[in-house]
Amino acid sequence: CRGMHALPGGFVDLGETTKAACLRELKEEAGIEINDAKFIGVYDDPKRDPGRHSVSIAYVAQVGDVTPQAGDDAATAEFLDWQDLNLAFDHRRIIKDALSLA
Repeated sequence: CRGMHALPGGFVDLGETTKAACLRELKEEAGIEINDAKFIGVYDDPKRDPGRHSVSIAYVAQVGDVTPQAGDDAATAEFLDWQDLNLAFDHRRIIKDALSLA
């Protein structure tokens, strides 16, 4: 959604696990390289994306002291206080679910 903030994400390549896709997409979109991520949940509400029916499988990870670098299809990459942002899709729910696991 244009003009909104979104979590990094993308599509799973043929033969790739969802966790491997998560690690790859984070590196491609934010320049952050990690070795592991924890499963949060599956987000499959048919109305979550106004342009298509999409399913997200979300993960969370500790990234340490890094500076994100926008790449791939990301206009920018930065750490922001999510509570004040206009977030795309159901990304607010995904963040809340991730925080509940901490």
